[in-house]
Amino acid sequence: MLDFDLLRAFVAVAECGGFRRAAERLHLTQSTVDQQIKRLEREAVRPLFLRSTRAVALTHEGEMLLGDARRLLQLEEAARRFLAAPRLSGVVRLGAVQEVAGDALPAALGRFARQHPDVRLEVQVGISADLIAQIDAGTLDVVFAKGPWGTPRGRLVWR
Repeated sequence: MLDFDLLRAFVAVAECGGFRRAAERLHLTQSTVDQQIKRLEREAVRPLFLRSTRAVALTHEGEMLLGDARRLLQLEEAARRFLAAPRLSGVVRLGAVQEVAGDALPAALGRFARQHPDVRLEVQVGISADLIAQIDAGTLDVVFAKGPWGTPRGRLVWR
């Protein structure tokens, strides 16, 4: 099992080109980063860096690990954000034109519903002018509709 703190130190040393700058980035002491790298190398049973008095470079094994370490850290961060995010609840009233409602919207709404089981979705399919009038009246929260070219309202999400 890889320790994410060790991987964070590994990536920082590789990206910063040295232990001192990596320690500054991580807000740790240089000796702590050095110990983390030594521990990671012990667990990997191979050196990950070539060290000299002036420089640090990745070994072949270190280069191979770097991409995976970055991806693992990105996944860990995404999981942390997901778990820390407040749980959504309530009602979302959504309007969509047929072109959107019949294409990618069902799959996207299914993913949303699985991720946010406490949100009730109310979906209405209609023509653009009617849907825009309903959002203006406050009876819909979000609308996927066709707007006149060059209109300042809304945001382009699909062409």
